[in-house]
Amino acid sequence: MITYQLQPIDKQIIFRVYSGKHEALNKTGGQKNVPVVTTYPMNVVQEAYLNKNR
Repeated sequence: MITYQLQPIDKQIIFRVYSGKHEALNKTGGQKNVPVVTTYPMNVVQEAYLNKNR
């Protein structure tokens, strides 16, 4: 998963990359009208602060 956050006051972008295992940790639902929900753990977060110099 990738997210970013614009901070116009600081002229900065915070860019984050989340990653984890491809194997599901947990599954719930799947009965009657309840959809299956699969949980994947996010073990690693990388974060970059991008600044505008001008």
